[in-house]
Amino acid sequence: MFDRFNTDTRAVLSFAAQEASDLGSREIGTDHLVLGMLGNARSPLYAVLAAQGLNLSDARAVVRQGQSADAATRTRDRYEEDREALRSIGIDLDKVREAVGDRFGEDLSDGWGHRPERGRGRGRGGDRGCRPAGH
Repeated sequence: MFDRFNTDTRAVLSFAAQEASDLGSREIGTDHLVLGMLGNARSPLYAVLAAQGLNLSDARAVVRQGQSADAATRTRDRYEEDREALRSIGIDLDKVREAVGDRFGEDLSDGWGHRPERGRGRGRGGDRGCRPAGH
């Protein structure tokens, strides 16, 4: 999937995944994407966010505050919470999604945030579904 993205976009997604993991989340949410954008100073998105006064440490603090909220509420209405949280710091999530769609020609957020459940251990050998059968 990542081979269709340019280097900067792959870096943002990689930083977002790391932020989600560091914050104990099993899913990559819009909050983690914003952190990923702020973690990649080479990305054009970084410049846009920085020009609005956003920085990585403050954004992390906002995300951590959100994590202390009730987990059931956060799960039930995650997208709307993200929309409101981002709006509170001057980001219109709908405009961000529209800009991403304009730039990449599709809505990249469809289905990306859910990670499959993982068991303990290393799995079944080296087969993780990433290679064609027999290789």
